[in-house]
Amino acid sequence: KYFHYLQSKNLTNHQYINIIKKKIRMKNFIRAIIDTDFVLETEKNNIIKLLSQKRQIKQATLKIQPIIAQQKVHNLEIINYFNQHKHQFYIPEKFKVQFLQLNLKNIKSKCTKKEIKEWYEKHVIKYFTQEERKYSFIQTKTKKEALLIISQLSKHKNFSKIAKEQSIDPISSKNGGNIGWIKINEMPSEIKRAHLNKKGQISQIIPFHNNFLIIKLNDIKPKTQKKISQVFNVIKKEIQIKKSLFLYHKLQKKISYYIKKYPNQFDKILKNIHMSAKETDWFDKYSIPQELNIFILKKIIFNKAWLNKQKKIKPYSEFVILNSHQSFLLNLKDFQRKKIQKIKNVKNNIIKILKHLKAIKIAKQKLKNAFYQLKKGNINGFKKLHLKFRNSEVISRYDNHPMKYIVFSLPRTKDHKKRYTVYQDKNKNFHIIYLKKIYHDQFSLQEKHIISKYLERNNTEIILHAFLTNLQNTANIIYKTIKTE
Repeated sequence: KYFHYLQSKNLTNHQYINIIKKKIRMKNFIRAIIDTDFVLETEKNNIIKLLSQKRQIKQATLKIQPIIAQQKVHNLEIINYFNQHKHQFYIPEKFKVQFLQLNLKNIKSKCTKKEIKEWYEKHVIKYFTQEERKYSFIQTKTKKEALLIISQLSKHKNFSKIAKEQSIDPISSKNGGNIGWIKINEMPSEIKRAHLNKKGQISQIIPFHNNFLIIKLNDIKPKTQKKISQVFNVIKKEIQIKKSLFLYHKLQKKISYYIKKYPNQFDKILKNIHMSAKETDWFDKYSIPQELNIFILKKIIFNKAWLNKQKKIKPYSEFVILNSHQSFLLNLKDFQRKKIQKIKNVKNNIIKILKHLKAIKIAKQKLKNAFYQLKKGNINGFKKLHLKFRNSEVISRYDNHPMKYIVFSLPRTKDHKKRYTVYQDKNKNFHIIYLKKIYHDQFSLQEKHIISKYLERNNTEIILHAFLTNLQNTANIIYKTIKTE
């Protein structure tokens, strides 16, 4: 999955690691100065004031559908539109493919109890529990403290008691230094360095970051052989996977042999391997079947290697071996060229388009006139369109409202004039928006503090990014030769 992801991003492993390193360095650099206040107090107050702002609006809607229903379209308009927009009415190239998919997951194998028993006896060394060891430790701040404890232990003082009283580790000290059982292959490097191999053995002083450890080996659980009943299902799965892999690779080799022997003779290959293929319906680049929606397969299907010099289809088969134990035998069954549709087949679609375009044009002209009069204080044009402002609604900057950005782009009304704007929604309906009132909510001190911290962090990141980008673009590296005597 990792290498598939790199391939999709067109990156090598080395390039991806360098990108991650760069991001980590940038984050660490930002954290180092994140508490520095780059935002002026007046800036903070102004932004907080903007964030606390709410706007009360009224809106009226001119629906486009009734205007569309009133439009008429003539044959000449349909023909002209078709001729001017032929690129919209092409049927794309279409393909029909036969394929045989080999997938390890689909190859099921069985195994007997006899096979499981034989496997167990042959690989018995694999089925042992790991050796485990039980340790305790005492952690000190200084080497001097550790030396004093070593001296106490040499006089047969109780390790557990000293750990409880003197170890600075808050967790293990409560249990007399006991850290429980550890598997031999999961041993931390500090314990490995202690080289303890006998019960009751105590280490010398082991450096541990800026502290020191004294480790004791309390007990050893030797590795033991697992019974066949304990590993029965594990062995069964191992045998099944081995058998399935054998069958998968055998089939792979068989297909590879026959595709060389009978190139581009798909049916003959299938006959010799005693298997059947699937056949797709017609598809184009945008509707490829899910099984074939793999980059390398799409490249083979759409590269047109199966067209001869006269651009006619020729027999073409290919065997593709992918990672993750998956292979495909492909055969191009049929192909349809890109072709323009007949006007009679797209007539209804063109009528819809033209009606919609006409309706939009008429609606815009009507709204332009009504809007102009509305700004002058005349509502007659507004009434003629049977428009009426609905009840007021309040919008804040935090709302997930489709008209939020339009509403907050309206300027403040210093001259007490009414402010209007027009917005077209995703359904192409037009909304006239009237800005009735602007007011502010009061944030609590805690909310203001949170906003301030966010602003400082955000501003720091912007400045640092700009600084580093500028440095990257303008910095020069100067090499100086150092002469040695």
